[in-house]
Amino acid sequence: MMDDNIKNLICKVVDGNATSEEEKLMNELKEKNPEVQTEFNAQKKIADSFRSVGLPELDDTLRQQFISGIYNKIERKTGWILSALGIIFVLGYGVYEFFTQPDINAVYRLGMAAIVVGFGLLFSSVLRGRLKLRKHDKYKEVIR
Repeated sequence: MMDDNIKNLICKVVDGNATSEEEKLMNELKEKNPEVQTEFNAQKKIADSFRSVGLPELDDTLRQQFISGIYNKIERKTGWILSALGIIFVLGYGVYEFFTQPDINAVYRLGMAAIVVGFGLLFSSVLRGRLKLRKHDKYKEVIR
């Protein structure tokens, strides 16, 4: 059975992260112990096979076709609509519970109301700004 330190050293040498002293130590261990040599060769073979395997890069045209495709647009819009509806339902139920529960502290009610109103104001401000700038966006034609 091999020590964990030796296994870590093998990984460092195979990955190319070992110092010159560690590489010298590995060479000595390989000469002295055939089990270390066998493990080193197996790890090197695995690492080499993983290095040779790679994912192909997509062309920008394929990526652009996917982004501008009808299914992608429908998926995104549907996702946003469903997310917004879910948030509205959860917030609506929370507001209902908030006003119908008699045992909620008044300070807690004011704090939660301030948070909800604050987020609502921020959201409406950002949405209004985006809609206003949408008409005059000078970077509309820039491909992202």
